[in-house]
Amino acid sequence: MDGTGKHVTAGIIDEHSHIGAASINDVAANSGMVRVGDNIDAEAINIYRALAGGVVAVQVLHGSANPIGGQSALIKLRWGESPENYKIQGADGFIKFALGENVKAQ
Repeated sequence: MDGTGKHVTAGIIDEHSHIGAASINDVAANSGMVRVGDNIDAEAINIYRALAGGVVAVQVLHGSANPIGGQSALIKLRWGESPENYKIQGADGFIKFALGENVKAQ
């Protein structure tokens, strides 16, 4: 591959994202057993848009409505693939703690 005269940059990894999550909040004090990886919408248009902007991988997080949120998913964006093919195999698991507080308008 000849890169002469070309500009190459690394893909962007988004460490805090809700891209591709069909739903991110539920009403429970502890949602630690909920796995965002079971809730990936592979046809979400924002996945396509993120890829177009250079984002190649994201950590999809649970919402902030609960003190203990759900388990996040580390995914590589691949337009047109199944939700299972988005998941990065062997990636460490993480859980989101948000103190159950979303920003509220005054």
